[in-house]
Amino acid sequence: MLELWRYIKKKFKMKKSTKLIVGFLNLCPLLYFLLFMGIVVYFFMVSISQGVPTFSEDFLGISRKLIILHMLIMLEIFFMIIFYIFHLFRNEFVTNDQKLVWLVALILGSVLSMPVYWYLYIWEKTKTP
Repeated sequence: MLELWRYIKKKFKMKKSTKLIVGFLNLCPLLYFLLFMGIVVYFFMVSISQGVPTFSEDFLGISRKLIILHMLIMLEIFFMIIFYIFHLFRNEFVTNDQKLVWLVALILGSVLSMPVYWYLYIWEKTKTP
């Protein structure tokens, strides 16, 4: 347990490519949301234009794939929250007062606050401790 705590306390040193991968992973849930809403609106408009109030068989086939993709995105969000919490408490650029605020924001508003945290504290480290 002590070794895990020492590992957690180490500073993060990420390469630019790793920072870009983390940034892309931040955008995946937002891109998925846009994809999902586009598909639902498309099939809804198609069902209205055909005069049928139910969704077609095409939508049911795609919905199975969307459920799998949705589960993967939820898993990705869960692991990104864990990553950001570890990064937050190892980050010397965030003051102790701000850490509590960021912790609440990352847990409750994860999809919206993770890209902001990434930009401020991972992509740009312009402040000095």
